[in-house]
Amino acid sequence: MRVLYILLLSFLIQNLVAQSGLQASYSFDACDLSDQSGLSPDAISAEALDCQCGVVGSGIQLGNGLDSIIFDQSLIPLFSEDFTLSFYIKLINPLDRVDIFSIMSDECMVDSSLVIRYNNISNQFSVEIGERLENVIELYAERDPDVCWHHIVFSKSEETYFLYYNEVLAEERAAVKSFLMDPMHNMMISNSGCLGIIDNPLTGVIDEFKVYNRFLTSLELQALNEYPDLILNQDTTIFLGDALQIVSGESCSASPSWTPVDGVDNPSVLDPILMPTETTTYTLNLPGSTCSTQDMINVNVIDLDELDCTDLLLPNAFTPNGDNLNDVFGISNEFIIDELERFDIYDRWGEKVFSTVNKNVKWDATFKGKEVNPAMFLYVIGYTCKDEDYVKSGNISVLR
Repeated sequence: MRVLYILLLSFLIQNLVAQSGLQASYSFDACDLSDQSGLSPDAISAEALDCQCGVVGSGIQLGNGLDSIIFDQSLIPLFSEDFTLSFYIKLINPLDRVDIFSIMSDECMVDSSLVIRYNNISNQFSVEIGERLENVIELYAERDPDVCWHHIVFSKSEETYFLYYNEVLAEERAAVKSFLMDPMHNMMISNSGCLGIIDNPLTGVIDEFKVYNRFLTSLELQALNEYPDLILNQDTTIFLGDALQIVSGESCSASPSWTPVDGVDNPSVLDPILMPTETTTYTLNLPGSTCSTQDMINVNVIDLDELDCTDLLLPNAFTPNGDNLNDVFGISNEFIIDELERFDIYDRWGEKVFSTVNKNVKWDATFKGKEVNPAMFLYVIGYTCKDEDYVKSGNISVLR
């Protein structure tokens, strides 16, 4: 279900976002620097650039010390209003401080500038934006050393700037006022012409470079996630004899492998079918010439003959406070249920506040659109398991 949800959500949001503010899109899939949105001029390169495997399709590799991608100045005014900048980057043997992206003048003045770097010493991505030395803000994101692709999103809403790293908000900072970018500056990837003593041109691959003329919400940012090198299935439970079709994101690895190989129909492909005979944690290994990574999935195997139909698992309390931890109440091992006949919850006066016949639906501690007060509630669950009827009842405490 998670895979279908992710794919459907991504499709719907991508269509929404594509129609709502996308001003420039450089996918590099055709191994060129053309804008896919049709709204901005194509970029140009200072040197002939190499086309390599990207996070999706192809990406552009920079690395001979002179490489750079230069964007048209018509994009620069977008960064004076609300905006969202999104791109993927794969670093290759970074040294000291790496120049990734910049909007700066030929004279390297800080009257207005935007610079995105990676510092190999501190293991951080950084964004510096400002006007004049006394009005500059910096945002930082820790690099995950266990992944090959790094998704950087920098955005602005009113006077607040946001830095996201791999879909997680790393830092937000409020400025005294919005920064105005000089439209006569240079906007480019790598080799800004203003490198310091410890700065180095980018050695790595850039892909899926996009600019929007508005701030994208966290939900909209999910559509920009390409899930590279990741298993999209979540940890799951299957019955003995059943199979699980794996769905993975794209990978540049030429030789993926799964361990252990027991129960794997083809351990050398990204999307095999898993059919373990016992509970197993599988690892997807993705070796590469410049970067290697891995992902894991746990498949819990239940023998139907040994299934205890009376062992329906439910917590005795939950805390619906919006922290995404124990926020809902429901059946944990719903796989033992063949058919859910009723799942009802009552308050202390006997009023039904929740009801469902879908074993995957959980209660969020609301009734008629309003949050219920902290209290004890009664639940009654009727279900069939192995063609027999069962009823389970008990109490659940709502804590806030």
